[in-house]
Amino acid sequence: MAALLCWTGCASAPDFKPRLKDIRPLPKFFLQEIVTRSQAAGLKLRIYKTGSVTVAGDVLSDLKSSNSRVRLDIPAFVLRHPTRGVVLFDAGLPAAAAMSGARQSANEFGEPFEPQAGLDLASQLEREGIGPGEVRWIILSHLHWDHVGRVDAFPNATVMVDRREWEAQKEMTANNSGPEQFDPAAMEPNIRLRLVDFSSAPAYGVFDHGLDLFSDGSMFLLELSGHTPGSMGLWVNLDAGPALLAGDASWILDNHQDLALPLRQSMHAPLQYWRKLNMLKQMQDAVPQLIIFPGHDLMPLKLQPRPDISLAP
Repeated sequence: MAALLCWTGCASAPDFKPRLKDIRPLPKFFLQEIVTRSQAAGLKLRIYKTGSVTVAGDVLSDLKSSNSRVRLDIPAFVLRHPTRGVVLFDAGLPAAAAMSGARQSANEFGEPFEPQAGLDLASQLEREGIGPGEVRWIILSHLHWDHVGRVDAFPNATVMVDRREWEAQKEMTANNSGPEQFDPAAMEPNIRLRLVDFSSAPAYGVFDHGLDLFSDGSMFLLELSGHTPGSMGLWVNLDAGPALLAGDASWILDNHQDLALPLRQSMHAPLQYWRKLNMLKQMQDAVPQLIIFPGHDLMPLKLQPRPDISLAP
């Protein structure tokens, strides 16, 4: 999402939508396998809103008008694994007090980030009885501020990032660091980092690469590069059906449901991004019970309410 903060003067969506012939079909017994392989009964997903941001519609989707304004949620996702503990997918915005100056007001397309006191993820979890030390795993979809803001608030957590994402962000900030950018070099001493390498990972469903996070079939890291060099998603096999946390591989429902593209400038690799959108759509069409959460749109939960997925008040 924050990639669009760096671009101005652009008002049209990408002018390409090539037909793709290299996406693998869904394996014949995929649905049976996700049921039989998963060994984490009772796994539940809870979603926390950590703030919002307002942008012009055509920034997000070529189906929306430049005159429209769309308010986006900035969520973080929390899972309780029966044996591996609390798992976060993304960490939301920083605390409101840390969102001053460049981090908050760099958005040229809409209103600044809109954090609220007490809505940062660590504060919300503490109010629900989950202390910072109880979080064991943090999976970062990518390294933009609206996804990593409270990553250092959980001292016992292993932080998982795609190796390409970490190294690309580190290189970018080496000579151009500022408060509006996440700086991996500055963060490394403060976190327990594990870099993810998808280069030899097998396919998962229609996706090129997936890694069984806990070797129990409950969660799979997905390689979803395109928005950034190493964007990553998470497939979760819940009791009532699978959920896919897409990060910014899809910002809003339009993107993967209708293959509506955002501005070209918001994508690190437009063709890769387009390819991942097609994969998301193909998987959604093949698995109707799948619920896909884009990075900034919680509408899927209203359209597909589930007993194993809840939204924090």
